[in-house]
Amino acid sequence: ISLFQAISYRRVRFTHKLAGAIFLAGAFHSVGVLDYQWSAATLNTLVWVCAAVGSLCAVLSLSGQIGRRRKVNGRVSLVQHVV
Repeated sequence: ISLFQAISYRRVRFTHKLAGAIFLAGAFHSVGVLDYQWSAATLNTLVWVCAAVGSLCAVLSLSGQIGRRRKVNGRVSLVQHVV
């Protein structure tokens, strides 16, 4: 969407950061309200694993670590408008 300039890149970046923060809040909430009974052990394990993996990804995204090692210097030589 941002490539076609329908929405500015600044707004897209902000919404992605906001989504990571909302996910973290939801993950902590879902782990906090789990039913700790023997019959729910499999579901609890699944929720814990999904919350842990998702939280790790959200923290990496919020801290700006995604794609940091693949960053290169460059120079724009030509800009053509697509009709």
